[in-house]
Amino acid sequence: MSVGRRSRGGWFLGPDGRPWPVMRVGLYLIAYALANLVLTAPILILAGSIAPAAAGTLASNLLTPLGLIVVAASTVATVLATWAFCRWIDRRSWLDLGARRDGDWLRDLLGGMAVGAGLMTLVLLAEIVLGGYRVGAVTIAGRTVASLLMGLVLYALVAFGEELLARGYVLRTLAEQWGPRGSIVASSLVLALLHAGNPGSDVLAQVGVFAAGLMLGVAYVRTGRLWLPTGVHWTWNLFQGPVYGFAVSGTEAAGLLALAPVGPHFLTGGDFGPEASIIGILACVLGAVVLARWPVSPESRVAHQGAPPDP
Repeated sequence: MSVGRRSRGGWFLGPDGRPWPVMRVGLYLIAYALANLVLTAPILILAGSIAPAAAGTLASNLLTPLGLIVVAASTVATVLATWAFCRWIDRRSWLDLGARRDGDWLRDLLGGMAVGAGLMTLVLLAEIVLGGYRVGAVTIAGRTVASLLMGLVLYALVAFGEELLARGYVLRTLAEQWGPRGSIVASSLVLALLHAGNPGSDVLAQVGVFAAGLMLGVAYVRTGRLWLPTGVHWTWNLFQGPVYGFAVSGTEAAGLLALAPVGPHFLTGGDFGPEASIIGILACVLGAVVLARWPVSPESRVAHQGAPPDP
């Protein structure tokens, strides 16, 4: 292809010689799916032959040794696919997606963790006050402590992997063509579709995951880095499941609290958990408002190359 053709672009290649952002995202999602298949399928096949009972419950209960192994393999696959795609297709470092540990990254991570824990605590209180759930008991036993410790690692992997995919690559890449607002919406749709096959998923669950994606997208666009949305995502799941005992996106978790759903579906979220409830959706709206005003130093924004503009 001539230099002149590359400068003008075409139906597949943009003016910079790379595929258009929408096409890059489509190809990236295929690469992500293939990498996950290659790394996780052998584990699942082996587990199915050795421990079929454990493999059979994996879809509904991730907080097991097998679940941790599969999630770790999936996260590695996501990082490898992103690294390879950025190097050979985007021609940039995958760290430029917001994964560099510079500036206020640790403050953003810890602050995001505080926001995620606080939002899920508000969800718990609202569910109890409005009659969605009843607390049966507080259990501090070997099983719940093990679940909490495993969840601490597992949900950190889930948070980083999903944020790298949905915000780091999808949102940032689409922002080149659609701007921050359009890319936040599109990346949230991708996140919702990734959870569409989870146990208990329905229309309200998809709306809830989409709302969570909007909240996390605001956090990413505000800072231009992955650390704030990763922190929110991490403790949102951790407190939802291993701490408070809700279902997490349709997967079970042995929590310190024994919660019994007693209210209507729109309050409890059903088998999917409170993310599929009106309360969970409102918590995401509140989170987006808080994160849109997150303090960001000018030095940090300047130091981060290619940071998307504020929405």
